[in-house]
Amino acid sequence: MVKGLDFTVKEYAFKRIFDFSLALIGLIFSIPIWVIVAIAIWLEDGRPILYKQKRLGKHERPFWLFKFRSMVKNAEDSTGPVWAMENDPRVTKVGRFIRATAIDELPQLINILKGDISFVGPRAERPELAARFKRNIPAFALRTIVKPGLTGIAQVYGRYDTPPQHKLRYDLIYIKNQSFILDLKLILLSFWITFTGKWQSREDKLGVLVRKKTAKTMQPSISLVKPLGQLLIEANVITQEQLKEALAYQRGLGIKIGEALVKKGFLSNQVLNQFLQLQLIMREQEYGTGA
Repeated sequence: MVKGLDFTVKEYAFKRIFDFSLALIGLIFSIPIWVIVAIAIWLEDGRPILYKQKRLGKHERPFWLFKFRSMVKNAEDSTGPVWAMENDPRVTKVGRFIRATAIDELPQLINILKGDISFVGPRAERPELAARFKRNIPAFALRTIVKPGLTGIAQVYGRYDTPPQHKLRYDLIYIKNQSFILDLKLILLSFWITFTGKWQSREDKLGVLVRKKTAKTMQPSISLVKPLGQLLIEANVITQEQLKEALAYQRGLGIKIGEALVKKGFLSNQVLNQFLQLQLIMREQEYGTGA
Protein backbone atom coordinates (compact mmCIF):
# COMPACT_ATOMS: atom_id res chain seq x y z
CA MET A 1 0.00 0.00 0.00
CA VAL A 2 2.85 2.40 0.83
CA LYS A 3 4.48 1.57 -2.49
CA GLY A 4 1.29 2.39 -4.36
CA LEU A 5 0.95 5.69 -2.51
CA ASP A 6 4.58 6.54 -3.30
CA PHE A 7 3.98 5.83 -6.99
CA THR A 8 0.92 8.10 -6.96
CA VAL A 9 2.94 10.91 -5.38
CA LYS A 10 5.58 10.50 -8.10
CA GLU A 11 2.90 10.65 -10.78
CA TYR A 12 1.49 13.86 -9.36
CA ALA A 13 5.01 15.33 -9.10
CA PHE A 14 5.66 14.47 -12.75
CA LYS A 15 2.32 15.99 -13.75
CA ARG A 16 3.20 19.22 -11.91
CA ILE A 17 6.59 19.45 -13.65
CA PHE A 18 4.93 18.77 -17.02
CA ASP A 19 2.21 21.37 -16.35
CA PHE A 20 4.70 24.04 -15.28
CA SER A 21 7.06 23.44 -18.21
CA LEU A 22 4.33 23.40 -20.86
CA ALA A 23 2.60 26.46 -19.36
CA LEU A 24 5.87 28.42 -19.31
CA ILE A 25 6.61 27.53 -22.94
CA GLY A 26 3.03 28.35 -23.93
CA LEU A 27 3.15 31.69 -22.12
CA ILE A 28 6.37 32.75 -23.85
CA PHE A 29 5.27 31.77 -27.36
CA SER A 30 1.77 33.23 -26.96
CA ILE A 31 2.90 36.77 -26.05
CA PRO A 32 2.06 38.13 -29.56
CA ILE A 33 -1.47 36.67 -29.24
CA TRP A 34 -1.88 38.35 -25.84
CA VAL A 35 -1.00 41.72 -27.38
CA ILE A 36 -3.36 41.32 -30.36
CA VAL A 37 -6.29 40.12 -28.22
CA ALA A 38 -5.76 42.88 -25.65
CA ILE A 39 -5.87 45.53 -28.39
CA ALA A 40 -8.99 43.95 -29.97
CA ILE A 41 -10.87 43.86 -26.65
CA TRP A 42 -9.85 47.44 -25.85
CA LEU A 43 -10.94 48.74 -29.27
CA GLU A 44 -14.36 47.07 -29.09
CA ASP A 45 -15.34 47.52 -25.45
CA GLY A 46 -12.55 49.25 -23.56
CA ARG A 47 -11.08 47.98 -20.33
CA PRO A 48 -10.71 45.72 -18.41
CA ILE A 49 -8.86 43.34 -20.72
CA LEU A 50 -8.60 40.49 -18.25
CA TYR A 51 -11.40 39.06 -16.17
CA LYS A 52 -10.87 37.31 -12.86
CA GLN A 53 -13.39 35.11 -11.15
CA LYS A 54 -13.33 33.12 -7.90
CA ARG A 55 -13.30 29.37 -8.52
CA LEU A 56 -12.89 26.23 -6.41
CA GLY A 57 -9.71 24.21 -6.70
CA LYS A 58 -8.67 20.87 -5.25
CA HIS A 59 -10.52 20.10 -2.01
CA GLU A 60 -12.65 23.22 -2.69
CA ARG A 61 -9.78 25.63 -2.06
CA PRO A 62 -10.82 28.99 -3.57
CA PHE A 63 -8.57 30.83 -6.03
CA TRP A 64 -8.80 33.58 -8.65
CA LEU A 65 -9.05 32.26 -12.21
CA PHE A 66 -7.97 34.56 -15.06
CA LYS A 67 -9.45 34.85 -18.55
CA PHE A 68 -9.58 37.36 -21.37
CA ARG A 69 -12.86 39.26 -21.01
CA SER A 70 -15.30 37.90 -23.59
CA MET A 71 -18.53 39.45 -22.28
CA VAL A 72 -19.80 43.00 -22.03
CA LYS A 73 -18.83 44.92 -18.90
CA ASN A 74 -20.73 44.09 -15.73
CA ALA A 75 -22.45 41.19 -17.51
CA GLU A 76 -23.82 39.67 -14.28
CA ASP A 77 -24.91 42.81 -12.47
CA SER A 78 -28.58 42.12 -13.17
CA THR A 79 -28.52 38.32 -13.21
CA GLY A 80 -25.94 37.28 -10.64
CA PRO A 81 -23.95 34.05 -11.21
CA VAL A 82 -25.65 32.05 -13.96
CA TRP A 83 -24.90 28.87 -15.88
CA ALA A 84 -23.13 29.54 -19.20
CA MET A 85 -25.19 29.44 -22.39
CA GLU A 86 -23.97 28.27 -25.80
CA ASN A 87 -25.19 31.39 -27.66
CA ASP A 88 -24.92 33.87 -24.81
CA PRO A 89 -26.17 37.34 -25.86
CA ARG A 90 -23.75 38.97 -23.41
CA VAL A 91 -20.73 37.82 -25.43
CA THR A 92 -19.00 40.51 -27.51
CA LYS A 93 -17.90 40.12 -31.15
CA VAL A 94 -14.30 39.65 -30.10
CA GLY A 95 -15.55 37.39 -27.32
CA ARG A 96 -17.25 35.05 -29.78
CA PHE A 97 -14.00 34.58 -31.67
CA ILE A 98 -11.77 34.07 -28.65
CA ARG A 99 -14.29 31.62 -27.17
CA ALA A 100 -14.54 29.59 -30.38
CA THR A 101 -10.75 29.28 -30.45
CA ALA A 102 -10.38 29.05 -26.64
CA ILE A 103 -8.00 32.02 -26.75
CA ASP A 104 -10.00 33.48 -23.87
CA GLU A 105 -8.50 30.70 -21.73
CA LEU A 106 -4.86 31.71 -22.38
CA PRO A 107 -4.49 33.70 -19.12
CA GLN A 108 -5.14 30.46 -17.26
CA LEU A 109 -1.54 29.58 -18.09
CA ILE A 110 -0.80 31.89 -15.14
CA ASN A 111 -3.06 29.73 -12.95
CA ILE A 112 -1.20 26.63 -14.11
CA LEU A 113 2.16 28.21 -13.27
CA LYS A 114 0.83 29.13 -9.82
CA GLY A 115 -0.39 25.57 -9.27
CA ASP A 116 -4.08 26.50 -9.00
CA ILE A 117 -5.02 24.19 -11.88
CA SER A 118 -3.49 21.58 -14.18
CA PHE A 119 -3.68 21.33 -17.94
CA VAL A 120 -6.13 18.44 -17.61
CA GLY A 121 -8.82 17.89 -14.99
CA PRO A 122 -12.43 18.75 -14.14
CA ARG A 123 -13.32 22.35 -14.90
CA ALA A 124 -12.98 24.65 -11.89
CA GLU A 125 -16.48 25.70 -10.80
CA ARG A 126 -17.70 28.90 -9.20
CA PRO A 127 -18.47 28.61 -5.45
CA GLU A 128 -22.07 29.84 -5.85
CA LEU A 129 -22.87 27.40 -8.65
CA ALA A 130 -21.01 24.52 -6.98
CA ALA A 131 -23.05 25.00 -3.79
CA ARG A 132 -26.25 24.96 -5.84
CA PHE A 133 -25.24 21.80 -7.71
CA LYS A 134 -24.21 19.99 -4.51
CA ARG A 135 -27.62 20.64 -2.98
CA ASN A 136 -29.19 18.74 -5.87
CA ILE A 137 -26.32 16.35 -6.61
CA PRO A 138 -24.25 15.66 -3.43
CA ALA A 139 -21.82 13.52 -5.45
CA PHE A 140 -20.86 16.66 -7.40
CA ALA A 141 -18.28 17.33 -4.65
CA LEU A 142 -16.30 14.31 -5.88
CA ARG A 143 -14.97 16.48 -8.72
CA THR A 144 -12.73 18.36 -6.30
CA ILE A 145 -10.70 15.37 -5.12
CA VAL A 146 -8.27 16.21 -7.95
CA LYS A 147 -6.90 19.52 -9.18
CA PRO A 148 -9.14 21.20 -11.78
CA GLY A 149 -7.91 21.57 -15.34
CA LEU A 150 -7.82 23.88 -18.34
CA THR A 151 -9.15 21.05 -20.49
CA GLY A 152 -10.56 17.58 -19.86
CA ILE A 153 -13.09 15.00 -20.97
CA ALA A 154 -16.04 17.20 -19.98
CA GLN A 155 -14.56 20.19 -21.81
CA VAL A 156 -13.75 18.24 -24.98
CA TYR A 157 -16.94 16.19 -25.20
CA GLY A 158 -19.38 18.53 -23.51
CA ARG A 159 -20.41 22.11 -24.21
CA TYR A 160 -21.04 25.33 -22.31
CA ASP A 161 -24.55 24.31 -21.24
CA THR A 162 -23.96 20.60 -20.58
CA PRO A 163 -26.04 19.76 -17.44
CA PRO A 164 -23.92 19.40 -14.27
CA GLN A 165 -24.94 15.77 -13.73
CA HIS A 166 -23.50 14.88 -17.14
CA LYS A 167 -20.34 16.90 -16.53
CA LEU A 168 -19.99 14.90 -13.32
CA ARG A 169 -20.16 11.68 -15.33
CA TYR A 170 -17.35 12.84 -17.63
CA ASP A 171 -15.26 14.07 -14.70
CA LEU A 172 -15.62 10.79 -12.81
CA ILE A 173 -14.47 8.93 -15.92
CA TYR A 174 -11.34 11.10 -15.95
CA ILE A 175 -10.69 10.80 -12.20
CA LYS A 176 -11.05 7.03 -12.34
CA ASN A 177 -8.74 6.62 -15.35
CA GLN A 178 -6.33 9.56 -15.13
CA SER A 179 -2.86 8.94 -16.51
CA PHE A 180 -0.16 10.85 -18.35
CA ILE A 181 -1.14 9.19 -21.65
CA LEU A 182 -4.79 10.20 -21.20
CA ASP A 183 -3.71 13.75 -20.32
CA LEU A 184 -1.52 13.92 -23.42
CA LYS A 185 -4.34 12.71 -25.69
CA LEU A 186 -6.76 15.27 -24.26
CA ILE A 187 -4.21 18.08 -24.64
CA LEU A 188 -3.57 17.14 -28.29
CA LEU A 189 -7.31 16.95 -28.98
CA SER A 190 -7.77 20.34 -27.36
CA PHE A 191 -5.02 21.87 -29.50
CA TRP A 192 -6.66 20.49 -32.63
CA ILE A 193 -10.11 21.81 -31.69
CA THR A 194 -8.51 25.20 -30.94
CA PHE A 195 -6.74 25.17 -34.31
CA THR A 196 -10.04 24.52 -36.11
CA GLY A 197 -11.95 27.06 -33.98
CA LYS A 198 -14.68 24.59 -32.97
CA TRP A 199 -14.90 25.06 -29.20
CA GLN A 200 -18.30 26.77 -29.20
CA SER A 201 -20.42 23.82 -30.42
CA ARG A 202 -20.35 20.25 -29.22
CA GLU A 203 -21.51 19.02 -32.64
CA ASP A 204 -18.66 20.90 -34.33
CA LYS A 205 -16.13 19.47 -31.88
CA LEU A 206 -17.33 15.92 -32.42
CA GLY A 207 -17.18 16.46 -36.18
CA VAL A 208 -13.54 17.47 -35.86
CA LEU A 209 -12.76 14.41 -33.74
CA VAL A 210 -14.45 12.04 -36.18
CA ARG A 211 -12.52 13.52 -39.10
CA LYS A 212 -9.31 13.09 -37.13
CA LYS A 213 -10.32 9.48 -36.41
CA THR A 214 -9.72 10.01 -32.71
CA ALA A 215 -13.27 9.97 -31.41
CA LYS A 216 -13.40 6.17 -31.31
CA THR A 217 -10.29 5.89 -29.17
CA MET A 218 -10.88 8.96 -27.00
CA GLN A 219 -14.65 8.81 -26.51
CA PRO A 220 -15.20 8.27 -22.77
CA SER A 221 -16.65 4.81 -23.18
CA ILE A 222 -14.81 3.39 -20.17
CA SER A 223 -17.56 1.89 -18.08
CA LEU A 224 -18.14 3.36 -14.66
CA VAL A 225 -21.29 1.32 -14.10
CA LYS A 226 -20.59 -0.67 -10.97
CA PRO A 227 -22.41 -2.06 -7.94
CA LEU A 228 -23.91 0.56 -5.66
CA GLY A 229 -21.83 -0.60 -2.69
CA GLN A 230 -18.56 -0.21 -4.58
CA LEU A 231 -19.58 3.25 -5.76
CA LEU A 232 -20.37 4.32 -2.19
CA ILE A 233 -17.06 2.97 -0.90
CA GLU A 234 -15.06 4.79 -3.59
CA ALA A 235 -16.88 8.01 -2.66
CA ASN A 236 -15.95 7.43 1.03
CA VAL A 237 -19.63 7.39 2.00
CA ILE A 238 -19.44 3.96 3.63
CA THR A 239 -16.64 1.61 4.67
CA GLN A 240 -15.90 -1.92 3.47
CA GLU A 241 -16.95 -3.24 6.87
CA GLN A 242 -20.28 -1.42 6.69
CA LEU A 243 -20.93 -2.86 3.25
CA LYS A 244 -20.20 -6.40 4.47
CA GLU A 245 -22.56 -5.91 7.41
CA ALA A 246 -25.28 -4.52 5.13
CA LEU A 247 -24.87 -7.42 2.68
CA ALA A 248 -25.37 -9.94 5.49
CA TYR A 249 -28.42 -7.98 6.65
CA GLN A 250 -29.72 -7.86 3.07
CA ARG A 251 -29.48 -11.63 2.59
CA GLY A 252 -31.37 -12.22 5.81
CA LEU A 253 -34.32 -10.02 4.83
CA GLY A 254 -34.25 -10.39 1.05
CA ILE A 255 -34.12 -6.64 0.43
CA LYS A 256 -32.01 -4.45 -1.86
CA ILE A 257 -28.57 -3.37 -0.71
CA GLY A 258 -29.52 0.31 -0.72
CA GLU A 259 -32.47 -0.34 1.56
CA ALA A 260 -30.25 -2.43 3.84
CA LEU A 261 -27.69 0.38 4.12
CA VAL A 262 -30.43 2.84 5.07
CA LYS A 263 -32.01 0.47 7.61
CA LYS A 264 -28.60 -0.09 9.22
CA GLY A 265 -28.17 3.68 9.49
CA PHE A 266 -25.09 3.82 7.27
CA LEU A 267 -26.57 6.45 4.94
CA SER A 268 -29.72 8.50 4.48
CA ASN A 269 -32.47 8.06 1.91
CA GLN A 270 -31.41 11.34 0.31
CA VAL A 271 -27.83 10.20 -0.23
CA LEU A 272 -29.05 6.83 -1.47
CA ASN A 273 -31.31 8.47 -4.04
CA GLN A 274 -28.50 10.71 -5.26
CA PHE A 275 -26.17 7.77 -5.84
CA LEU A 276 -28.92 5.78 -7.53
CA GLN A 277 -29.38 8.78 -9.81
CA LEU A 278 -25.64 8.82 -10.45
CA GLN A 279 -25.77 5.15 -11.41
CA LEU A 280 -28.53 5.89 -13.93
CA ILE A 281 -26.48 8.70 -15.44
CA MET A 282 -23.49 6.39 -15.81
CA ARG A 283 -25.64 3.82 -17.61
CA GLU A 284 -26.73 6.26 -20.29
CA GLN A 285 -25.00 6.06 -23.61
CA GLU A 286 -22.20 8.59 -23.81
CA TYR A 287 -24.06 10.79 -26.27
CA GLY A 288 -27.62 10.14 -25.26
CA THR A 289 -30.33 12.72 -24.69
CA GLY A 290 -29.20 15.72 -22.66
CA ALA A 291 -25.52 14.76 -22.55
